[in-house]
Amino acid sequence: AFKYYDPHLDAGYKALICLFKSLGLKFEVFIAVIAFFTLLLFFVVIFKLSDNVFMSLFMFFTVYYQIYVNSAIRQGIAMSLYFIAVYIIIEKDDISRKKRRLYCFSLILFACLFHKSVIITLLIWIVYKYSKQICANIDLLLIIAIIVSICSFLNLCLKLALILHTF
Repeated sequence: AFKYYDPHLDAGYKALICLFKSLGLKFEVFIAVIAFFTLLLFFVVIFKLSDNVFMSLFMFFTVYYQIYVNSAIRQGIAMSLYFIAVYIIIEKDDISRKKRRLYCFSLILFACLFHKSVIITLLIWIVYKYSKQICANIDLLLIIAIIVSICSFLNLCLKLALILHTF
């Protein structure tokens, strides 16, 4: 059974914990199931979109796997859902552009149930959409790096404030 429960966790993650607790499953089973589905979602995107699957898998396992799949579980779930949302936007199939955007937006909002930080990715889409109109030379990676840096700094400041508040 689960021994750790934080009331400040995101709603989707709490719901998953409650589901596994109600089924009488151990925390190890919870971790294994979440890791399986997180890996499955990452693998679907990698195998569908990558030109060099081996290099993509190598980068995934060396950079993300241990941290986001096995440790930072909520972030891993949110990231894998975001990867699927990106795949839906990029993939040119029979679904109309408007429906793809709706699916992507819905999936990102669903991912926010597991980790609120995913909401930042909506800003990335907005900036990307209007960056061509504002300035044709804006590099999307630079914008993403700035947004992530600001969010990381704010998160660090928040954690520091919470630590100092507890003393």
